[in-house]
Amino acid sequence: MPSMMADNTRDCDDADPGTNTLATEVCDGLDNDCDGQVDEEMSCGSLKKVVDPVLAGGNWRTVAVHPSGYPVWVAGLGGRLAVKMDATSAFVSHGGDTATRCGPAGNLLDWHAAWISPNNSYVLIAGEDGHIGEHNGGSCSSFQFDLPGKNDYFSSVVGVGSPAQVFAVSTLGQLYEWTGAALRHDSPGRYWGLHAFGQNALYAVGSTGELSPLTPVVNLYTRSIPWGTPAVHNLQGTAGYNGGLRAVWAADATLIYAVGDGGLVVKGSGQSRDWERVLPQAGPVLNYVSVAAPPGTMNAYVIGNEGNAGRLQRLTPHGWAKAPAFTPSAPNVPLRDIAMTSSSNFWIVGDDGNVYHFPEP
Repeated sequence: MPSMMADNTRDCDDADPGTNTLATEVCDGLDNDCDGQVDEEMSCGSLKKVVDPVLAGGNWRTVAVHPSGYPVWVAGLGGRLAVKMDATSAFVSHGGDTATRCGPAGNLLDWHAAWISPNNSYVLIAGEDGHIGEHNGGSCSSFQFDLPGKNDYFSSVVGVGSPAQVFAVSTLGQLYEWTGAALRHDSPGRYWGLHAFGQNALYAVGSTGELSPLTPVVNLYTRSIPWGTPAVHNLQGTAGYNGGLRAVWAADATLIYAVGDGGLVVKGSGQSRDWERVLPQAGPVLNYVSVAAPPGTMNAYVIGNEGNAGRLQRLTPHGWAKAPAFTPSAPNVPLRDIAMTSSSNFWIVGDDGNVYHFPEP
């Protein structure tokens, strides 16, 4: 038999070894036991749009979830910011003209990234003109980094260590660290995604240069340098590719995913600078914008857009696997970000008020 194959018919997803006729059904939006039904007898809900007036009309760009499941923060263009503190509460707005919004008076900033501190549940939001805000659910304090580019903005933000040291990357290829003073580390090109790797490392992804043709890049920053010159990784199988990487996620020390334009997916390990390309699924080419892996798993959930229509795909170490389906159907608007605490709890945000949750009653 070929590798990873068996001479029986108990499997209904070749890329997911946990899916077979002997498996136990769990709440994850998938047909675990291959009986043609999803989450039967689980009463856990489905992946569908959250109906809440606070979310309506927002062009949401980012979502962040506390490791415990709540609070959930969403942020987007025009200063939109909202939080859901627990499973039974509604979303509360901290954007627009509310007294608890972030940013300077009279300026509704575009927010592009968010990260929740696991220690105090405060959210860090980052975006337009180098602004970063910290919101505790009742009030917001904000500060502004001096970005060199007129249209530059923070595209990703994360905290490392405890107490957290804040890092952000800009669309002009800088890594910023906040240690009571702003420190800037420059690199050529653009950065779009950032993810912490343990307590001592950061992966930043984007593209070299600012004009087409673009070459995708994965850079590793470490505390031992300290946080200065990045280690550039070798992306095998991307010769002749024109585009950039948009997001990165370290599932664990042995498997890190990065996704980007034109269906580009690369994966690597914390032990090597040589990464390999993952060929896209058959069908329309998606522009990938976000990736997340549930804690304790090696599976990546990837958000992409086919034109103006958002899609959710799932990648395991064995290939592209079946993904949870939207109910009643996939949204016909661009999707922007995904955040997960487990394969049984995740959030997706997009344009025109579209916020999705699994499982939603």
